[in-house]
Amino acid sequence: MSAGKKDIIWVADRVVAQLQTSLPAKLNSLDTEYNDGIVLEDVPNARMFVAERAKLPAPPFLVVLPDGTDAHPTDGRSRYDIETHDLTVSVAAGGNMDEDRLKRISGRYARAVEEVFIDNRTLSASVEDVVVIGKRYAPLMSGAGVGIVQEVQVGIRVLTML
Repeated sequence: MSAGKKDIIWVADRVVAQLQTSLPAKLNSLDTEYNDGIVLEDVPNARMFVAERAKLPAPPFLVVLPDGTDAHPTDGRSRYDIETHDLTVSVAAGGNMDEDRLKRISGRYARAVEEVFIDNRTLSASVEDVVVIGKRYAPLMSGAGVGIVQEVQVGIRVLTML
């Protein structure tokens, strides 16, 4: 790896930093837009990770999962140190609440994460581009003492250059 190369863990760190900076205001904006009494809880910086945790914190929490890097060995882009990195931003929300309410909350977290990347396509000028490639919703789960939990995943593709 050449000096200064932006590997996927470096990219994941930039994603977390952008979400720590921009997500609270985006959540507040959605609270105001919907104006239906649902208030999205901020995800504390200490509950935003770049790796899965063996012991999960109380929701909400956010994990940025590095999925893979395409160094484009067959199309010549690798000669210019251009790479694309696929990551999943996973947000877990939950508590003792109605299932429909949690589903709405989860969908809004997914929308907020997506809009942070739409509004900050270069992650504060640290990458070339960020594209949202999909959103997935896990089934509702229940657990002792936590009520119900819903995970949403926002897939992103990040383009970097040396």
